[in-house]
Amino acid sequence: MKILTCRWRKQFLVFLLLACVLYILIGLFIVSKFPKEESTQNSLSFKYADSLENLVNTNDINARSKQLLNETPQGNSELSNFQNVEEDFTGIHINDNNLIIRVESKLSYKVHIFYYPWFGNPEHDGKYYHWNHPYLPHWNKEEAKKYQTGTHVPPDDIGANFYPKLGPYSSSDPNVIHNHMGQMQKAGIGVCVVSWYPMGQADNEGKEPDSLIPEILDISALYRIKIAFHIEPYKGRSPETWRENIKYILNKYGDHESFYRHYDKMKKKHLPVYYIYDSYNVPPGNWAQIFQSNGAITVRNTDLDGIFIGLFVERQHKSDLLKAGFDGFYTYFATDRFSYGSTWGHWREIMKYAKERNKIFIPSIGPGYIDTRIRPWNAKNIRNRDNGSYYMSSAKFACDLYPEFLSITSFNEWHEGTQIEPAVKKKVEEDLYYLDYGSQGPSYYLDLTRKIVDTFLGLSRN
Repeated sequence: MKILTCRWRKQFLVFLLLACVLYILIGLFIVSKFPKEESTQNSLSFKYADSLENLVNTNDINARSKQLLNETPQGNSELSNFQNVEEDFTGIHINDNNLIIRVESKLSYKVHIFYYPWFGNPEHDGKYYHWNHPYLPHWNKEEAKKYQTGTHVPPDDIGANFYPKLGPYSSSDPNVIHNHMGQMQKAGIGVCVVSWYPMGQADNEGKEPDSLIPEILDISALYRIKIAFHIEPYKGRSPETWRENIKYILNKYGDHESFYRHYDKMKKKHLPVYYIYDSYNVPPGNWAQIFQSNGAITVRNTDLDGIFIGLFVERQHKSDLLKAGFDGFYTYFATDRFSYGSTWGHWREIMKYAKERNKIFIPSIGPGYIDTRIRPWNAKNIRNRDNGSYYMSSAKFACDLYPEFLSITSFNEWHEGTQIEPAVKKKVEEDLYYLDYGSQGPSYYLDLTRKIVDTFLGLSRN
């Protein structure tokens, strides 16, 4: 009887142990299906996790930095002279002439920010570019007479309503590029969308940006930031010239580790992403020659294929962009109600239209808008920052749509007051003073961007 009792007890204990193991396994399975809610200190209404493909938790990359320094003779290296101008970015340190860069933030390659490399100053470029932007006249000659004319005279008088913490800098200064990439990294931004003109071309006020791309690519690699191209309406832009420029971009920059590609699930390969500004200036039928698979000079299913994003401004652009063969559309303007596309209340309808046609909709959010120091007659389009609430509201409208990508206008479009780059208070004269970010400090909009990115990806910065 004792033998039977012992055997029964052993069997019971084995059964109990197996039941406990099964209970634990079931619990782990359930937990894996319901991820822990991440906490972020902002008012956005949802959180969702990004895929591993688009999220990188970057580590120390000292070896890459030292290798770059070793490739340049000591004493002549602009990198070795780099100073940490943005002191509240703790990821950059200088130790014994060795550049050490620690990238500690989580970056999202689904968050894209528009970047302008068109600024210049006498120290690096022989004269000022863009900071001395002229006042643009109103199209009505009688109305134009009411407003100031002429050009700005830096360094105290610049063509912007805010004043940069770095001063009227040069986009070709490696120190500036380091600062900018460090600030983007701090904000969690993974893709810098650089304004681009073909070699030998530029806008009316700036320098040729193509010559800066190699250095931007090299420095962005140190921060694990990717570079995409924002194609400006350059002289002679057409499907034919754009096809040739795709070849140029891919041949010159396509093999760089910082050149941005996104995985296209339908085509099952990584493709470059191009934003095409003012795409509506070219008729849809012309774009179709290159973007439709049956076009006369199509890039589809060739080595030149990519993800091409057109600008959505007016309502009819929905059908125009579809006919043209674009892969998606973005809204760019950080001015709610300025255009049909930039109106937050229209984004849900645009998203629905895009999804039904397997297109990508990329809403563009921004911290505000003011351009009265280059367009003094444009006060009606001012969008006050309201201590960050305008920015967070635009982000909420965008994030509630669960978009595949989020674009930000802008990192440094100072003329239009859409920048998140640090700004400082400055008063030159009684009637010449600049706006700033208030008591929150110069880096306030980098911090807000970090919160938006964390919420967009369902991340918390631990």
